[in-house]
Amino acid sequence: MTKNPNIIFVLTDQMRSTAMGCSGVEKVITPNLDKLADEGTRFTNAIANSPACTPSRANLLTGMHTLSHGLVNNDMELGTNYRGFAHCLNDNG
Repeated sequence: MTKNPNIIFVLTDQMRSTAMGCSGVEKVITPNLDKLADEGTRFTNAIANSPACTPSRANLLTGMHTLSHGLVNNDMELGTNYRGFAHCLNDNG
């Protein structure tokens, strides 16, 4: 039997990509984030196509563009009619 991997999304607000010790840029102490980055996958060349957190998170979780899912600013909720990342994981065990 194949063991399914653990998937953890760490989504922070108002944090630059360099604000982790593993980036080697800023002098910050982030041992837990550094360990996650070392043992997992760290995306170092990713950008967000929306400046607000709700649209960006909806983009990531649905695979859709902001104008497609309709969450154009914060304080909005994604409707239940959208299939997202969790649905795909569930469909595949």
